[in-house]
Amino acid sequence: IVTVQIHAKDSSGNEAEASFEIQINPDPEEEQKEQEEEKKQGSNQKEQQEAAADTGNQTTRDEPVQQPTVQPSAPVQSPSVQTPVQPSRPKPANKQFLFSQGYDMNMAPAACSAELAASGYPGSCIPMQGSDGLYTGMQLIYD
Repeated sequence: IVTVQIHAKDSSGNEAEASFEIQINPDPEEEQKEQEEEKKQGSNQKEQQEAAADTGNQTTRDEPVQQPTVQPSAPVQSPSVQTPVQPSRPKPANKQFLFSQGYDMNMAPAACSAELAASGYPGSCIPMQGSDGLYTGMQLIYD
C-alpha cells in the first residue's frame, strides 16, 4: 500500500490537501515464479537431508543461502500507479475528473487513482489547470 499526498494552491492563495492510499498488486507471473523457486529450494534441501540420513552422515555445505530479491520502494512523487498491462483487453481511453462535474480537491485525485488501479493498466493522474492558473480537476492518462 502506497500513501499519496497532494497539496494544491491556486493563484488566489486558496490551498487544499488530499491524502489517500493505493494498493499496488504484484505481478501475478513474477509472484508465481518466486513461489516455484521457493518450492525448488525446499525440495532440494529435503532431498539433501534424506540423502544424509540414509548414509548416516551429516553433511554441511558452505554455500550461500539465496534470499528473495527485494526491490527498494521509491518515494511517491505523483499519484501514479504502475500495473501490468492486460493484453487481452484494449487500453481504456484517458479520462477527466473535473470540478465542474461535481468532483472536489479530495474526490478528484481519489477517483482518478481508483479508476487507474481498477483498470490494470499503467498510467498517471495529473492535476489540470485552466489558462487562469486555477485547478480544474484531474486527468487520467494511460501510458
